[in-house]
Amino acid sequence: MNNLLLTIFGFIGGAGIISGIVLRKFDKVNKKIDGQTEARGEESIVIISGIQAIGHLAEATAVAQRDGHTNGEMETALKYYADSKDKTNNYLMRRAAERTHKGA
Repeated sequence: MNNLLLTIFGFIGGAGIISGIVLRKFDKVNKKIDGQTEARGEESIVIISGIQAIGHLAEATAVAQRDGHTNGEMETALKYYADSKDKTNNYLMRRAAERTHKGA
């Protein structure tokens, strides 16, 4: 009888340890997925911002071409594009550093 109780207790304890390990793995996977989802959201914002900057630059170029001279619109569009390019580069460098050092 004692051996049976010890066997059952040992099995339950072993199952608890195994389930704890499995649950920990699930938690790590969920955290990784959450991080990827957040990164995708930020990436979408950077991409849309870049598209908008290119659109502003194209519009300013078209207006300058139509009117035969550049004006403040072109300077503003160029500044907006440069800012967008800097934000994109910063985002890409940060993501590369995160990927490189996550495994370390």
